[in-house]
Amino acid sequence: MTLRRIPGPFDAIQQALDAAGGGDTVLVRDGTYTGEPNQNLVFNGKDMILRSENGPDACVIDCDGYGRGFGFYYGETAAAIVEGFTVIRAGYYGGGGAWCTNSNPTIINCRFLGAIAAERGGAIWCDNSSPTLRDCVIADNLTEYYGAILLQNQSHLRLVNCRIERNSSNDGAILVYWDCSVALENCTLTDNGGKYAGAAMYAIGAQVVLKNCTIAGNVSRGSDRWALRFDDSNVTISNCVLWNNSSRSAVHTAALGNSQLHVSYSCIQDGQLGVYVSDPAMLNWGPGNLSTDPRIVRSGAHLRGDSPCINAGDPLGDYSGQSDIDAEPRVAEGRADIGADERVDADSDGLPNWWEQRFFGSSTAANPALDNDVDGLNNLAEYENGRNPQRGPITLYVDPAGSDAWDGLSPTWNGTHGPKGSLFAAVAAAERYEGDTIVLNPGVYSGRLNRSVCTSAKQVLLRSQQPADPATVAATIIDCGGQVGVTEQRCGLYFPASTPANCVVDGLTIRRGHARVGGAIYAAENAAPVIRRCVLRDCTTERGGGAYTRTGGTRFEHCRFENSHATQDGGGVWAGEWGSADFIGCQFVANSATRHGGGVYLLEHERGTFVNCIFAANQAGSLGGGGAFDQLYQPPWGTSVTNCIFTRNTAADGGAAALRDAGAYLTNCTLTDNSTARGGGVAVFGQPGLRLGNSILWNNHATSGAELAMLPAYDPAKALVTYCDVAGGAAGVYQQPGSLLEWRSTNTAADPLFIDFDGPDDDPSTWVDNNYRLVSGSPAVDSGWNALLNGDPLDLDQDGRADEYLPLDYDWSSRIVDDVQTPDHGCGTIALVDMGAFETGGMTPQPCVGEISGDGSIGLQDLALLLSNFGTSGVCLSGDLDANELVDLSDLAVMLSQFGAACD
Repeated sequence: MTLRRIPGPFDAIQQALDAAGGGDTVLVRDGTYTGEPNQNLVFNGKDMILRSENGPDACVIDCDGYGRGFGFYYGETAAAIVEGFTVIRAGYYGGGGAWCTNSNPTIINCRFLGAIAAERGGAIWCDNSSPTLRDCVIADNLTEYYGAILLQNQSHLRLVNCRIERNSSNDGAILVYWDCSVALENCTLTDNGGKYAGAAMYAIGAQVVLKNCTIAGNVSRGSDRWALRFDDSNVTISNCVLWNNSSRSAVHTAALGNSQLHVSYSCIQDGQLGVYVSDPAMLNWGPGNLSTDPRIVRSGAHLRGDSPCINAGDPLGDYSGQSDIDAEPRVAEGRADIGADERVDADSDGLPNWWEQRFFGSSTAANPALDNDVDGLNNLAEYENGRNPQRGPITLYVDPAGSDAWDGLSPTWNGTHGPKGSLFAAVAAAERYEGDTIVLNPGVYSGRLNRSVCTSAKQVLLRSQQPADPATVAATIIDCGGQVGVTEQRCGLYFPASTPANCVVDGLTIRRGHARVGGAIYAAENAAPVIRRCVLRDCTTERGGGAYTRTGGTRFEHCRFENSHATQDGGGVWAGEWGSADFIGCQFVANSATRHGGGVYLLEHERGTFVNCIFAANQAGSLGGGGAFDQLYQPPWGTSVTNCIFTRNTAADGGAAALRDAGAYLTNCTLTDNSTARGGGVAVFGQPGLRLGNSILWNNHATSGAELAMLPAYDPAKALVTYCDVAGGAAGVYQQPGSLLEWRSTNTAADPLFIDFDGPDDDPSTWVDNNYRLVSGSPAVDSGWNALLNGDPLDLDQDGRADEYLPLDYDWSSRIVDDVQTPDHGCGTIALVDMGAFETGGMTPQPCVGEISGDGSIGLQDLALLLSNFGTSGVCLSGDLDANELVDLSDLAVMLSQFGAACD
């Protein structure tokens, strides 16, 4: 019996499933299916077939941030089959694609994409179940804990010819618990991200078989974690490629506890040295293993024609009935290849059959030397770089009045071409590696296809018509439509694991995100997008109201985070867990957090860099009104904040900022009119502590420590204050017993003489018009230490140099200049930096790092001065180029790297 969805007697998929009986087939025609009757689909114990009419490209179940695709709860057997669907944007607690409990279904040719789950198998969750997945794609799924695929309670999963890509979880892509087993045959595990366990797989007390698989590009960012981790498990790896996986330790695979790891006929990076074996675990290094470059193409799954893995698989293996990841026969030339790709190249031109067939219609049609799309790459290079040989980079346009049926090749309909109607369709039309541009015409983009949009790690530029024009940015709006009471995950843009830095968003307003984490922006493990000139506002989440970034390297340039709220931490931004986040010229305004970090919250080993940012009118219920920095141990100090302003922020502790067991530099910052109970300016809990230099702390308010409070945590609070203007001097610092304060005589407590502290309206609370620049003759002018600005890691002036003094101040004017009307009180040569975020004075020759003699070049005089102080400690020593109050080898290395250069 066959039951049809459209046209037919049923209005929704679940209605047809309810009406069907065992042995029936429910055939679903093309379309996108949404809403409760088309998700959380259950068979109710009946062994029947649910099949799309024309495959997963044409039949989509869109959960829109709520619910899951399929649930098998009632003892279904392998005869219960789901075939040919794409499930996107699931948002359930776990098992976003499918949850199997006490059941053994078969899932064929399905795609589970872009789920955002709290935990327990973002895509697949198996509980006392033994399903089989064949020819499936599991990609771009996110779960905080317990993997994109979770096996527990004696579950046994078989994956055949599946692709597991760009998933992210603290516990990796596949998590296999005690008394469970997983077998992967002809599968790829690529570009997944993790933290706590194994980015690609973590098995504990399990049986694991990996046969003809390619495991590449997976990244684990946690301390002493691995891309593949096996604890107390029996693991067999044969005919597999394990390459270019990375972790914070030197190796990417680990066998721990009582594990038995058997490896044969596989290509393993660094050979046996690429596997960490902890006693009493044992490694059985069998025959046929390689450690030479497998020569995988950029897409991660396929081999180049000169790969040593071709015809290098187990000659005695049983490959009957098997095909590779492209559905080509497993043994092509008498002996199997290593990895998921069995390379078949009928005309021996370097281009495999499947690729020529896909792009040219015949397995022998392409000429590897030709450049068909005239983009500067011949066809062989196109294959090796994952590119489309029939077209180069294109621009796709989107308009709220457009149509997803149009091709997107024109900003308006011209009779042949016209803009897409949704961001979702435009991203889907972009190629992964071509470098396409997506342009949003002004308008409000709302509704299901304009929220929770996953970029799939594509290298795209997503921008407004004129990103540099604030009016255009304000008029180009992604409205997520979220609000309190909405149950769906309604974020803005989601960047999955391994998103590259050439994925750029420029000049958009994203508003009303309402999600568990990351209201406007979510960047998953190992993602490094660039967000530029965007306004992220009016969002509500548990963590990261405006943006949430974890273990990646997200960069925010000239963005505004405004009026967003986190019910836990990070009203504007939450960033953490072994990653890095850079902020250039950003504004954090009127954000709030119930706990920590009204403006921004950095957690656990995060390296944050803030340059030329303002934190104003943010609030936190506990730590850090402007920013909270928590458990940042990365040497030397974890995070750096330079040329920044903190004003009108409030919190219980640390009105402007709070450090808890964290290290941070605050250099050339102005902190004024912030308020709290303890530490109106900064509250420091524990160590490594705070280094405060060239900064102004003035007119902050607190019951204890109006400017700075030092409070105990696991260790005594620690702070070094040098070349700063602090109201009340050392008396403005509150110290609990045991605190370690290093207060230099280079500090001052004189009024810094702001030009107009309370603005033309004489009201300091209306901070927008307040002028915190310094008058000429201020005691803070020409009174800083140049060496504290040694380094321009974010290349603020875009001159390609990171080894110079920071060149610009908060106003984007020259940073180190001389005010001829003010006596010099600081430390340096040629010109001296001011304290605070602004620089006063005319244009004068800029000093350069390593130039300490004052003659304008780095030569023997400078070297002699450095050597004369070598091994000496103290403040403002000639040759102390890194400002650590010691002239040592690190300073000598800096000078020698620039020796002979003239200052610009």
